[in-house]
Amino acid sequence: MKIIGFNSGVLHHTFHPISKEMLDIIRNTGANAVELGSDQAEQLKDLEVSDFQGFSYISIHAPSNVIYGQNQEAVKVLDSIQEAHERFSFKCVVIHPDRVDNWDIFDNYNFPIAVENMDFRKNFGKTVKDVKQVLENNDYGFVLDLNHCYSNDKSLRLAWDFYKAFKNRLCEIHISGFQKYHEPLFKTRQNKIIKMLPKKEVPIIIESVCDDMKEIKKELEYVNLFFDKIIKIS
Repeated sequence: MKIIGFNSGVLHHTFHPISKEMLDIIRNTGANAVELGSDQAEQLKDLEVSDFQGFSYISIHAPSNVIYGQNQEAVKVLDSIQEAHERFSFKCVVIHPDRVDNWDIFDNYNFPIAVENMDFRKNFGKTVKDVKQVLENNDYGFVLDLNHCYSNDKSLRLAWDFYKAFKNRLCEIHISGFQKYHEPLFKTRQNKIIKMLPKKEVPIIIESVCDDMKEIKKELEYVNLFFDKIIKIS
């Protein structure tokens, strides 16, 4: 079964990413996966197990406005994620490696960590070498972000290199168009990004930022249609 859904920040301009309403919107598209995404982890306490009915896959993107090290802000955020994990059983907690000052901070928690490759703006995490430096010393998963790969390498050779290096750790894939940020693929028509989705069953999280609910449905339909065509041809 294909697992595909959205990051809950898909409508962050108009709806709070961590809210019952946003989960309802994503569920109503027919998606069976959701990645919670917000810089306000304390909002997790307002969610209940019943809010995730219908989702076969739940993950969370750790706030990217925090430096993860031995500091009170990081502890507060990670404590909130741990409490939520004990209720919702996240499949992975996505971490931006450039935001980590000390990886030992995660030793105090038992949720599954996954490291994501970074976009062109970041100083660390853009290369296979950077990510390998983290993964070879820790039992973490890997999240392949195809938008981030494209921002660094329009040929997408980088995406293939990441996949080859960490396919045994791969637990989730992020996808969206790229012009300046995370644009919908049905608008950018960058089908070469969708073509990089591996044939193996890995949860797909769409990170495209949309303007309204109609665009969300259109984006899911577009990615599904094009991806299914690739499967049929191959």
